[in-house]
Amino acid sequence: QLFAEAVHRTLNDDRSWGHGGSKTFERVPGGEADFVITLASPGTTGVWCAKSGLDTTVDNVSCHSASTNRVMINAYRWAQGSVTYGPDQMFAYRQMLINHEVGHRLGHGHVSCQTPGALAPIMQQQTKSLDINGIQCKPNPWVF
Repeated sequence: QLFAEAVHRTLNDDRSWGHGGSKTFERVPGGEADFVITLASPGTTGVWCAKSGLDTTVDNVSCHSASTNRVMINAYRWAQGSVTYGPDQMFAYRQMLINHEVGHRLGHGHVSCQTPGALAPIMQQQTKSLDINGIQCKPNPWVF
């Protein structure tokens, strides 16, 4: 229930994909969803992501399993976070996980920060690094 509420609040925040009322996200009864966001163990995350040819086991990351209707949030990352955000930014890190993986579901690919010191774009792989090709950016959990 708490995970579902966090997902709902994050995705419907005006700084997320529903910015300006362009999209809305809601919980629906089983079987009616366009996609399902699942909090799962690293092993289960790995199984679902592998169905789309993704290996999440190396860095314990989350994924959008494109060949299924699943956005998989890795419970290890949900609980432990990432050094890029640090222990004081766990809530923001979780918001970033949700926004980033749902961004893939919505058709967005990875991008990198282009301006040193700027907020990282939500579709940057912020779990792995905030420094891409020598350009250091700041953590950012939001789309807008």
